[in-house]
Amino acid sequence: MKSYKLFATIERMKFFYTIIIFILLLSCNSYSQEMNLDSIKVKLDQMKKDSVWIEKTGLLFDRLIERDMNKAEILNHEIFNVSRKLRFQKGIALAYKERGDIFWYKLQFDSAKLFLDTALAVYQKSNDKKGIASVLTSMGINYVINRQELKGAEMLYKSLELCENSDDKYLIALNYENLGLINDRVKNYQKAESYHRKALELFKQINNIDKIVFVQYNYGSSLMESKRFQEAINYLKEGAGLCEKVKNNFFLTGFYEGIGNCYLMMDTMNSSFQSVGKDSLIHQALYYLQKSEKEIYKYGYNENLANINAKIGFIYFRMGDYVKALSYNEKALELAKKYHLLNVLTDASRQIFEIYVALRNPAKALEFHQQYKFWNDSMYSAAKSNKIEQLYEAFEFEKKEALAKAEQDKKD
Repeated sequence: MKSYKLFATIERMKFFYTIIIFILLLSCNSYSQEMNLDSIKVKLDQMKKDSVWIEKTGLLFDRLIERDMNKAEILNHEIFNVSRKLRFQKGIALAYKERGDIFWYKLQFDSAKLFLDTALAVYQKSNDKKGIASVLTSMGINYVINRQELKGAEMLYKSLELCENSDDKYLIALNYENLGLINDRVKNYQKAESYHRKALELFKQINNIDKIVFVQYNYGSSLMESKRFQEAINYLKEGAGLCEKVKNNFFLTGFYEGIGNCYLMMDTMNSSFQSVGKDSLIHQALYYLQKSEKEIYKYGYNENLANINAKIGFIYFRMGDYVKALSYNEKALELAKKYHLLNVLTDASRQIFEIYVALRNPAKALEFHQQYKFWNDSMYSAAKSNKIEQLYEAFEFEKKEALAKAEQDKKD
């Protein structure tokens, strides 16, 4: 497996985690480290259901939407009914926005857009700038996950313009982080780094551990993709430590895999690294990838297990342990077929072909060489089509950024 093959596999892993990152960054209220779900419910149940109660429901809704969608929907209907009864326009707008967020979580983007558009119109009617900004952020994420980066960036810039001079550090940081993710996607890593740093600084100021974890994962992944492996490992290890502290098991899996990927690419590309000897890079990669594998088996993120199995199989092949290499690549192939992971199908079938060549089994080697050629040709066709689209998106995005900067310079 050449280094470019590793990048193909890692790109699929990054997209998988990015979907989840966008979902987890959607909420515009922070986690409370002190209050658990039950205590929030108790406090709200003791309150009169009026406009103050409506404004206090935000944290409960954010917690429920990540844990119990049915209860989140029940609360959303209650907020809407109470707001209508009171003729509380801000509450009605909040209910529409939260309904949009529910559809967004369900990946029903057209329905999400409909409710977010309605929420925006209500907030605009009452000139509620904070409400408008929060809806624009949700709309921006909705567009980005639909791979409409230009439209998404436009919404995020508008939100940022509304709240940049406010004291709402959370929402400002949220916009910065999503703009960082967009720049990562169009491979503008220098601009992405600037946004990630701004977001990280603000989340640290408000001590939001969960969002700090998210930003460190994104920033570490961005550094890895720009081949700044030592810096990437430092950020990813720091993030893994925070994940262990707050028991964020999903991202702990991602951090371990990211660290393993860095060591593996450094070994494959013969990169130098000050504090780790060249002979131990492959062993460090195996150690962290197996830690990631262990977390996946515990918590069931099976789709990405295919990527990890393929990379562990590759490591064992490099070590000359063909039995383990074959076992891991066969697992990767099985999962890749189940989840339609074209790059893993290509990598695993190629690796199995090379294993059978090493084992001097020409019949099996021929069988998997044919499989590899089929999947590789399919991946090349898909990549060629996507590359043209990505180049166009990057060009248009940079043009949009330049225009936005020029407008800002005029205001300044």
